[in-house]
Amino acid sequence: MHALNRLRLFIRILHGHLVPPNYLAVFPFLTLTTMPNAKKSRVRHLAKAVTWRVIASGTTFLLAWFFFQDDAKAVQKATSVAVAESVLKLQVGHMKRFDPGLQSAREFIDSEMGDMLAFKAWYCDSTHRYAMTDAVQPLIVRSTASRRPDHDPKADLQQYYMLAHGCHLVDTARYLCGGIIRVQARHLQRFGAYSWFVDVEFANGALGHLDLTVAVRMDWHEGFQLYGEHGSVIAKTFNPWLFRSSEVDIFRESTGGSSRILGADAHVYRRQLEGFADAILTGSPVAGADVADGVASVRAMLAIAQSARSGQPVSLADVSGAI
Repeated sequence: MHALNRLRLFIRILHGHLVPPNYLAVFPFLTLTTMPNAKKSRVRHLAKAVTWRVIASGTTFLLAWFFFQDDAKAVQKATSVAVAESVLKLQVGHMKRFDPGLQSAREFIDSEMGDMLAFKAWYCDSTHRYAMTDAVQPLIVRSTASRRPDHDPKADLQQYYMLAHGCHLVDTARYLCGGIIRVQARHLQRFGAYSWFVDVEFANGALGHLDLTVAVRMDWHEGFQLYGEHGSVIAKTFNPWLFRSSEVDIFRESTGGSSRILGADAHVYRRQLEGFADAILTGSPVAGADVADGVASVRAMLAIAQSARSGQPVSLADVSGAI
């Protein structure tokens, strides 16, 4: 029964996340009847190759799921292998990587900043967020056939806030500073607000501090400060539904001056989709977060949750279980 439940969950995941890429593998077969004979053989050859790569990658994941279902590391490794060895592209929805301001900070870090000393970031949702988003978001068109979770994701708000908001804070830190080795977290709940302060050890040796608070009694409050060898970066990020680029001020020690990119096109959701489509069409690596980034993000959130409960530092490599 345990294995059967695993199979059902796997099929649900496959249907929910891999159907569109797999459809691309089957699509050439559907077009054979409308194509000239000269092209049919080439299309058949391509379709067979793509389909078998999809089947092979799915089999890799499925076998790992059954034989190593209690070993999270084995399943994660198999997922990475399945994606790497197939024609499929996997991109995790961390849209902040497509914020022009954050991209300018990343470029400065990679090419000019030198060694990193310290990084502080904060992500604080606002008690007034829904009044603002109601004013700027389009009306939602609802379907009676929409698929919803089999449980209320907001039943456990501490878990929900970490997953819904903490993932963006963690990925921003990883996008700018690289891998996270260890965290030590404190968590406090008062007057309906949830707050995490997290001490971070980055793989590059830099000091780090993350502040996740939901919700502050003020406007949306998000940004970071970064101190490097040849300059520093100070950033203010807006609610993503405003489609505004982060205001990122980059100070260069060599010139004694600061610069800020305008980032006129800051529709991060559209830019994220365009980046994913470009990776599919050109065969290039995804520009956004890939499967390894997704796994690392989940590990970081799990480590933060465990550290907040225990009061002790937690290494990401040692975590297991649910957030």
